[in-house]
Amino acid sequence: IQNKVNNANQEVEDLNNLIANSEDFINKESMILYEYGNTKNELKELTKRAQNLKEIKKLVDNYKDLKKQIKEVTKKYQKAYEKYLDKEKLYQQSEYLYFQNIAQILSNKLVKDMPCPVCGSTNHPNPSNAECELITKEELEKFNNEVELLKKAKDEILINLETLKIEYEKLGTEKFKEIYET
Repeated sequence: IQNKVNNANQEVEDLNNLIANSEDFINKESMILYEYGNTKNELKELTKRAQNLKEIKKLVDNYKDLKKQIKEVTKKYQKAYEKYLDKEKLYQQSEYLYFQNIAQILSNKLVKDMPCPVCGSTNHPNPSNAECELITKEELEKFNNEVELLKKAKDEILINLETLKIEYEKLGTEKFKEIYET
């Protein structure tokens, strides 16, 4: 009987050890599950941050690209503007010469004591006698058309430039704000 009691006591002690080991195992598994849940949440947060960083990188790349485009279009506009100013100056000089030509022609037609075809005066104390380059009305109109074409091209570039600048400003404010609010 003593042997059976000893065997039973040994079995009880073995079962108590098994229970203790099982409780330790359950506690460790619970801790692992808890840590797994935390890790899973951290992974979700890190994935979200990674996505935001990708969006920010894309945004920064777009921002840089727009800035580069603005720089290029600004140079293009400056060249177009200078070309327009040069042609406009040439047109004004040509217009001045054209009117000088008309004045010379009218001056050549003046007759003493006869009315001037422009002002009607019969006294002609200082008629034009300047010799200048002959500019025809057709040439003057051609210059004017060239000026208008250059002005139109310059204005189109300016509109493009302003559109890029607006897009650049929008991108810099709205998109960054959108990313940081999420």
